[in-house]
Amino acid sequence: MTRTSLAGAIMLALVACTGPQPAPAIDAETAIEATYQRYDEFIRHVNADSIASLYTPDGEMIGTGAQGPAAIAAFLRGFANIKVEAQSHTTDAITVADSLAVHWGRYRQRAVIGTQPPISVSGRFVIEWHLAPDGRWLVRRLMTVPDQPKA
Repeated sequence: MTRTSLAGAIMLALVACTGPQPAPAIDAETAIEATYQRYDEFIRHVNADSIASLYTPDGEMIGTGAQGPAAIAAFLRGFANIKVEAQSHTTDAITVADSLAVHWGRYRQRAVIGTQPPISVSGRFVIEWHLAPDGRWLVRRLMTVPDQPKA
């Protein structure tokens, strides 16, 4: 047996010994998008505890003063008089580097506050995501910038 044939035989044996390869895990961008779809659903139901459960222990909603899931849930409970009729987002980009990702996009929401007529709001968002040890992508920081009202 030649040296090349021997090397080929060894490689073939090594591949055969490894057995079937596991299916690839869901990619990060798909997992992040799915998590943000859940976030939208929780907003539609104004479910403060479920929204807060998608944050890291030190997660924050920038501009609200709320940091950590308990503080975020308490902040969101202040919106109990709001009925969200529609909530959606579009993703412009998600950049992933190991266990960190940054997500840019736009949001739209239609809501009723108390007995007022419905209002529609929209704007941009940026989210810093962190991959938790259990494999879930969680929000570390979220910032929204509402669009300026049209004159």
